[in-house]
Order: sequence, then structure tokens, then C-alpha cells
Amino acid sequence: MQKTLLFLIFLLPLTHVTAQKTEFSIALNSGLLAFSGASAEKATSINLNLSNNTTTGYSNNPYGAKFGLGYGVSTNLKRITKDNIVIDFSLAYETLRSRISIDRIDLGGDTTGIPASGQTYLRLNCINLNPQFGYRFYFNKIAFDIIGGFDMAYILSATEKGSALANNGTNYTTSRDRKTINVDFRPNAQFLAYYRKIGFSLGFAYGFANYRAGFLGDTNECFARLIRFGLAYRLN
Repeated sequence: MQKTLLFLIFLLPLTHVTAQKTEFSIALNSGLLAFSGASAEKATSINLNLSNNTTTGYSNNPYGAKFGLGYGVSTNLKRITKDNIVIDFSLAYETLRSRISIDRIDLGGDTTGIPASGQTYLRLNCINLNPQFGYRFYFNKIAFDIIGGFDMAYILSATEKGSALANNGTNYTTSRDRKTINVDFRPNAQFLAYYRKIGFSLGFAYGFANYRAGFLGDTNECFARLIRFGLAYRLN
């Protein structure tokens, strides 16, 4: 993978011989994150320790199979050859959130759980390097890019935040560090449309890193799935 990345970095400057033009843009992005795999769930409990006499605990499973909304910002350098081949690099910061419902409060021991209603978000803060390749075509005055490549996502932090109102009238909360991996490698595909200097993007990515790698017991498989969309402004 390191060799591939070095090849892509060196390839871009060499395209000046055949490059028709170079574009630089900035973008505001949003996206939806959910987890898939045997360990991803749509609902879980908040676990408490009764001996601490507290209403703050942790989600039994924070890896939600429901989409949560995130946001980000990116810079992009793109070259389009005479044959309309697109060579694309972007650097991005993004905050991603998955979501899981809370349907009960587990008080531990032999105590019966309390029905509850709420949700927990797992928040990932990431820095992404995205090399991509593709093709550009035109329809009237609109330029369309279809590109694919991969994310090299460095996970800065992963935290869970949640709350749920139980049937006993008490509001219970969660707050816990959940970082388990440093890097996620995500193949992706993206569709972009530009009218003059304004662009719209829509894409998806599938992570290969197992966020529950090293967990003991049961089947531990949990992978990130992303849908992205955003608005871009071309500076040249």
C-alpha cells in the first residue's frame, strides 16, 4: 500500500506533459456513517454499575447499524488530461457519526433492565488522504467526473455520546473513549458535477478495518460504511 501511495504522489507532477488543465478547489462536506458486520446492531442498552450510584454508564455496543450525520472540509487538486482522464488528490478533515438506539437500561446483577428510549452516537474524527482516478465528460455547460480510488483515513479519536429516558423518569447518559484502530483503508467511488465554479459531489466508501479487532468472545466484525455528499468551489 505504501508503494502504491508513493506511485500516486509522483505520478501527478509527471502529468504536465499531457495535462489539459489543473483545478484546485475547496469543499464543505457532509456524510452518513453506519457500521456493518456481525457485531453491528440497531439497538443496545446502557450499562450501569449500581455500586457507583450514577446515571452515567456506557453503551453495551456503540457500533450502530443506523446512519448518523457528520461533516467535514477538504481541499482538492485535480488534473484533466487531453483525453479527459482525471487524476485527483484531496486532503480532508471530517467528523463522522454512526447511530444506535437505546432500548433499555441494564443495572447489572440480577436486577431486571428498565425499558428506555434514546440513542448513542459514535463519533470519529479523521484526517483523510484520497487519491482517485476517473473520467470527465460534458453535457451542455456541465462537467461530470466519475472517479474511484481509496481513503487513507487516520483516526484521530473515537468517542461515544448518548442519552436515554427510562420508564422510571430518569435520564441516563453515556460518555466513553472508543478508539480501537489508527488507520482505516476504504475503497471509494464518487460522482461530481460542476457548473462553472460550483460543484456537487456524491460518493460512497467501504472500510476494510475491523473496529472490533482484538475483542474477546463472540464474533467481532465491524466495518465502516459511508455515504458522502458536498458542495465545492473551484478557485481557478
